[in-house]
Amino acid sequence: MDGAEPMPEASEAATPATDALLPEGMNEAAQESGGEAAPGEAGLPGAQAVPEESPEPEGRRAVVRSPKGLNLRAGPALSYEALEVLPDGMEVLTLDLPRGAAVPGWELVDAGGRTGWASARFLRRLEG
Repeated sequence: MDGAEPMPEASEAATPATDALLPEGMNEAAQESGGEAAPGEAGLPGAQAVPEESPEPEGRRAVVRSPKGLNLRAGPALSYEALEVLPDGMEVLTLDLPRGAAVPGWELVDAGGRTGWASARFLRRLEG
């Protein structure tokens, strides 16, 4: 043997003590089969999760200016994988980097919900 404790048999896993933790009249079988849960309790059958609002990214508007399109890359260098090609004329958001961070020649952009890096040479800032 390797000295590890043996796994408990299936019959050992469920003990009467676990039923004491469940709401009155509900046993494990009822809970697993969709017994009623208190409204709003996440993770229980019948619970309704409140969707979290994802904040809109903040940045400055820019437009792609490259007749052949512009690669959206996984990182700020040509050696990074191209995630997709952004078409000429597509509007994107250039995102702010943390204070003190700079990547000359590259912009972190949000392109319709997909974030990646694009060459700054092919982006033109829009006013307003």
